[in-house]
Amino acid sequence: MTHTDNTKHLATHPSDLLPFIELLERGAQVLDLGCGQGMDLAYLCESGFECSGIDSSPLMVSAARSLHARSGVEISEKNFLFLTLDESSLDGVWSNLSFCELTPEALQRLLAICFKGVRVGGVMGAVLYEGSGNVDAMIDGVQKKIHLFTEKALCSMFEQTGFQVIKVGRKTDSKNPLAKILILAKRI
Repeated sequence: MTHTDNTKHLATHPSDLLPFIELLERGAQVLDLGCGQGMDLAYLCESGFECSGIDSSPLMVSAARSLHARSGVEISEKNFLFLTLDESSLDGVWSNLSFCELTPEALQRLLAICFKGVRVGGVMGAVLYEGSGNVDAMIDGVQKKIHLFTEKALCSMFEQTGFQVIKVGRKTDSKNPLAKILILAKRI
């Protein structure tokens, strides 16, 4: 995981990321889990973190690697359900709408993997779609089954894993009828 200042500058700051970033110190080891095309990863790098990214889509990994071609940021293609992390190797794990296709059971398993990988005092930040049940939605031009989560269910999953939820936030977007929920949690 390396960082250089060659990462393409982003004109806008992803507002979902700011509360997560404020909880970490410059130089923190951060994993963008479900990094997609690498936009959040770029902002994390610009914020002074040592970053890496993982996504399960070969197309997204290719796009992210293109964006970060000169930065030396490690971007891997991995299925979340088979993910392993070295114990206490990270200061933070970020995920922006990457867990929306996971069942509650799969999300609980993934949170346990993230808990293992985050150091004591480290932070897990996740943005998911809020609600209950499932919906079929067009995401990035692809029809997908999206799992919605209530605040109570998410907080319970994070806390059962060992994290302490420290902040919950919400956001709506005029382009997307699904409400988003941000969960920030610390490993204690």
